[in-house]
Amino acid sequence: MVGDRIEALVYIAAHELRHMWQEHGKHKNAPFPEGYVRNSRGGMSEVDTEAYALHMLRRWRHINFSKSDELAVKARHERSDEERR
Repeated sequence: MVGDRIEALVYIAAHELRHMWQEHGKHKNAPFPEGYVRNSRGGMSEVDTEAYALHMLRRWRHINFSKSDELAVKARHERSDEERR
């Protein structure tokens, strides 16, 4: 579930960049290259790109929300310090 436009951008960018990586990645000529489905006709895996995009979206949320949580806690401590004075 995408929450806003920024999250949509992160998701779509990760999805499309994964396709680029599948097309031009260094493991493309390996016997079982990552990002490809064995015995598929098209070669590139949409399942792989979707999984990668979801992983990157979760990672982006973790980084951004953990920072906002830290800032909220810091602001709460500063307010409580001011109230004590």
